Amino acid sequence: MQIINVQFLRAIAALLVVFYHTSVQFIVVGGDTSGNIFSFVSTFGYIGVDIFFVISGYIMWISTQNTKGFKGAISFIYSRLTRIYLTYWFFLAMMYYFYHKSLENFDVLGSVFLTATSSTKLLLQVAWTLQYELYFYMFFALLLFFPRRYFMKILLTVFALIVAIQIYGVMHIDTYAKDVLNGASTLYTFWTSPFVLEFLFGSFVGYYFDKRRIKYLIPIVLIIAILLMLSIAYQSHYMDSSYVEGYYL
Repeated sequence: MQIINVQFLRAIAALLVVFYHTSVQFIVVGGDTSGNIFSFVSTFGYIGVDIFFVISGYIMWISTQNTKGFKGAISFIYSRLTRIYLTYWFFLAMMYYFYHKSLENFDVLGSVFLTATSSTKLLLQVAWTLQYELYFYMFFALLLFFPRRYFMKILLTVFALIVAIQIYGVMHIDTYAKDVLNGASTLYTFWTSPFVLEFLFGSFVGYYFDKRRIKYLIPIVLIIAILLMLSIAYQSHYMDSSYVEGYYL
């Protein structure tokens, strides 16, 4: 099923990611980023990944409308795993062949199957995004064993639980402080990461458009825009620009 608007949004997200990584390499080789597209995109281009995560959640909700039970879950898992692994293994092999990286400081099996506990242990470190995709696919596969009428209740419960855990982490552990983050538990940095909320939010969007289409769309867009501006202001002034800079990646 092709959804034109989603494909268009995917293209924008892909271009943001490409320009962001290109800008990093441009700076490394001594390029001047002042007054060009690299300086513009390098400050926020990484949000392309966040857009992809929201899209994935949306697609999961829409594409599983007629999928249920054990057979449906197995078929879903097979199609998603082959989509991730076959392409990923090709590029992993190409990267290893051309760059001849030493395997000493990497989790080899974790790199092959995307189960490494830290992105720094991945041979192809940009594959950390696929770890989240894989995580969400497996979560949604488990969801398929339940009647669909319970899906939204489960998703909302998980969303609230993750928010509660993250609030506790920020308030009591200061999880995302630069001197704390590297040693923080994977409970905060992966299993209940804010990135997971993006997938869940995408599913909420899918549910909304599935049920109500564009009713109340303008007020919702305005509320989201206001919340986005407030979050950026908060992160900029009270969190030492940590999220804005994207250092946590």
